[in-house]
Amino acid sequence: MKENSHDLIQGVCSPEEIGLSSSAVEECLRLLDATENEIHGIVMERHGKVFCETYLQPYGAGKPHTNHSLGKSYTCTGFGLACTEGLISPDERFVDVFADEFALYGIEPDENMRKLKMSHLMSMSVGMARMPEMDERWVENFLREPIVHEPGTTFLYNSIGSCLLGAAVEKRSGEPLDEYMRRRLFSAIGIAPGEHVWRKFGSSYVAEPGTSSTTRANLRLGMFYAAYGCVNGQQLIRRDWMEQAMTKQIETSDTPGTDDGAMGYGWQLWMCKQPGMVRFDGGQGQLCLIWPEKDMVVAIHEAGRYPNGVPRVMELVEALMASAADAALPENGEALASLRHYESSRCVADAPALPIPPDAARWQGDYFICEGSFRPWIEVAPVQEDFYHLFYSPSRSADVRFMRLTLNDNQLLLTLDEETQLYADLTGKWTPRKAVTVMEDLPDYAATARFLDADTLRVSLRWLNGWCCPEITMHRMDNGQLKITVEKDMLADGRELFTHVAQAVRIR
Repeated sequence: MKENSHDLIQGVCSPEEIGLSSSAVEECLRLLDATENEIHGIVMERHGKVFCETYLQPYGAGKPHTNHSLGKSYTCTGFGLACTEGLISPDERFVDVFADEFALYGIEPDENMRKLKMSHLMSMSVGMARMPEMDERWVENFLREPIVHEPGTTFLYNSIGSCLLGAAVEKRSGEPLDEYMRRRLFSAIGIAPGEHVWRKFGSSYVAEPGTSSTTRANLRLGMFYAAYGCVNGQQLIRRDWMEQAMTKQIETSDTPGTDDGAMGYGWQLWMCKQPGMVRFDGGQGQLCLIWPEKDMVVAIHEAGRYPNGVPRVMELVEALMASAADAALPENGEALASLRHYESSRCVADAPALPIPPDAARWQGDYFICEGSFRPWIEVAPVQEDFYHLFYSPSRSADVRFMRLTLNDNQLLLTLDEETQLYADLTGKWTPRKAVTVMEDLPDYAATARFLDADTLRVSLRWLNGWCCPEITMHRMDNGQLKITVEKDMLADGRELFTHVAQAVRIR
């Protein structure tokens, strides 16, 4: 099933062909589905052939899915391309690469800032005591943040440093990072236009946390690393650079969290407990596990819950990969058929379909948001505060001001600001659709609606380009206004729901 002449994925095969039993793969999938996570997409390959691929419907194969910090590996790969072309070097001083920015903000770098190299950004060993604020002034924030430790000596996760790697490539290549990588890499490894979406900051630099990709696209990037940067006999990135990227550059043993987080950090990727295995890793379980010696890669998009859900996923998948034999196993048609059936049958359970009140038509009409904030968008980042607004389309306001409710048979139509139309099925079915959003290239959604009682209407919304699932509850108050509460689960135990509250008055 070769997709094009440059695709690293050269076909599909049974698990037995690459040394795994179909029953073992199916058992792994069932155990994954039994965790507290939603596995939206998972693709497994070995020796260039996909032996398992499944999506939790209504999530699907062709939909780019939020990567969160897995996008750091795309950014760093772009940096590796620029190094191979001689545009920049890991050993260059940060103050030299961003000399114009220091001058623009009138900042005189101190001694530690002058010691900072680009490689320290790649290995998260900048030496700051905290990550600077991720806001509209993120570049200036980084330049002003004190470096309290000798660069290269301590690990601290720093997403702004990752964004600046991409900015450095843009400065040296003279073109946006997404266009540079499409020209230099994506076409060579089979990532087609539309399979990878890269949002931009208001400053125009592409945003490291703002990437969304299909699960197969992430698999292809992992396969590129497993091949040490060589595609069809062409070394696109120097092998020594790729080897350094996948070698521990800094200790992370003091990092709070799971065992996998303590194995060390390379260049914008993590070491795994399994020796020789590395991974791309993004919030809420956006993963790509790479084992070059076994020539094996597994890519996962999920809604993973912390602290225990995501480590359990890694434990199950790493164990399956470790069990792969070097030689093919005897084919088992019955077990393979069972696996393929399970792959194709995975879906989100229907939502409750509650009775529709006899007077439900009184909900219909036009409403104006008169108080508070109504934001139903895919905006939740895997941190306590929201910074996704930095990636919204500048032509769209995040705050909805106008809402129209329309009931038609077993369907609710929610029209927002005359542009966004969200259809919610009262039958409880999750039907994939597209809508205009604050991020125009991430339009996929599914929604259901139900009346909890005569005065309470709940819309459950799934943004299919990520794991964000807002619950929109509308309650009719005694004064005739609607109280609208939008709640979004942060998928972390002990963390409060991300909540917006608004009131709406009916205008006709």
